[in-house]
Amino acid sequence: IKILIQSSNSIRAIDVVETAIMMLEDHPNTNAGVGSNLTLDGKVECDASIMDGSAPFLFGSIGAAGGIRNPIRVAKIILDQRRDGLLALGRVPPMLVVGEGAGRIGQMLGIPCVSPENLITASARQSWTKYSEMLFRDHKTSIDSFNEEEQHTPFVPSSPFLSSPTEETSMIYYTTL
Repeated sequence: IKILIQSSNSIRAIDVVETAIMMLEDHPNTNAGVGSNLTLDGKVECDASIMDGSAPFLFGSIGAAGGIRNPIRVAKIILDQRRDGLLALGRVPPMLVVGEGAGRIGQMLGIPCVSPENLITASARQSWTKYSEMLFRDHKTSIDSFNEEEQHTPFVPSSPFLSSPTEETSMIYYTTL
């Protein structure tokens, strides 16, 4: 990396970092971009963040973004927008964009979206199938045993805004041993 930066004044360290991360996102054996671990719903949702340590310190990130092959590119654009200052109409650029907004901002800024299925590898699908079956089987077992317990006590959080607990109040159960 150092040689690349020294050989050209037009290449910044942050651009090299972005490129290296894109290579990881494109490789199906990493948990980033293509080949990512799947959510409980069997989808790929990626997070990416990047920071420029030179003054002023800048940061850009996205979270829970679906359909973006290289989420680091969107995070880098967010960082660059912060470097450029205010957006149109005096808006402050975001530091973090999540969910569908991350995909939309990526598209608006020229980052192509892909079909979410194109990010799922056979290996990721196989792992998801194996572990989701285990998780849901164990989760159902723990819920069933919890419901059968005789000794669980409702905990109702107190609040100065509530005169008394109501049916609308959320109740948290804890098990006494």
